[in-house]
Amino acid sequence: MTRGKRCDTWSYSLIPTTKPGQFTVENKGSRADKEDMQVIETDYIKFSLMLSLRQTSSQTITRVSLLGRNWRLSHQMIDKFICLTRTQNLTKNNFIFPDVTDWLPDPKLC
Repeated sequence: MTRGKRCDTWSYSLIPTTKPGQFTVENKGSRADKEDMQVIETDYIKFSLMLSLRQTSSQTITRVSLLGRNWRLSHQMIDKFICLTRTQNLTKNNFIFPDVTDWLPDPKLC
């Protein structure tokens, strides 16, 4: 994940459930909250639209992710992302798109 001009990395395992495209997240060596992930849509080449629900002791945290293999995603993919956020009762105040104008990651960082 890019944060400014640096890349943060982490790893976890996705454990398949009995339903295709659904996974339980396993954070090795961590006592992280229970998290379930679902692949909502993907073309396996350009993008993946993901939904993550993490249950803490007091609330459910919803994360909708649009993952792309390059920095520019089509308006159609972004529209699908926005539609999914709305089905999760999120508003445009709940999500951000990073500004990547004139920004190229340093290959040494990622």
